[in-house]
Amino acid sequence: MTIEDKIFYNNSINGRKKESVYSKCKEYFLMNSKCAKEVKIAVENALLKRDKEWERKTLERDKEWEQKNLERDKEIDMLKEKINKLVDNSFEM
Repeated sequence: MTIEDKIFYNNSINGRKKESVYSKCKEYFLMNSKCAKEVKIAVENALLKRDKEWERKTLERDKEWEQKNLERDKEIDMLKEKINKLVDNSFEM
């Protein structure tokens, strides 16, 4: 039995007037609209939290990649220096 059925059933059993049924229905629908608003707010908050988490992880990943690129560039520079020294030494011979 749905909530609507219960409202109408209780009102018919108790012999209440139609206005009472209307007020119960109105109360039920207002409660649901309030619940829908709360759910909407909760979903929006969850999406904001997810977006912030995604942004944080993206920044972390970017920093990590930047660090790896710097390390790679240092290694490349060291290898270039070694190659240049070897080339210079080969000409001196």
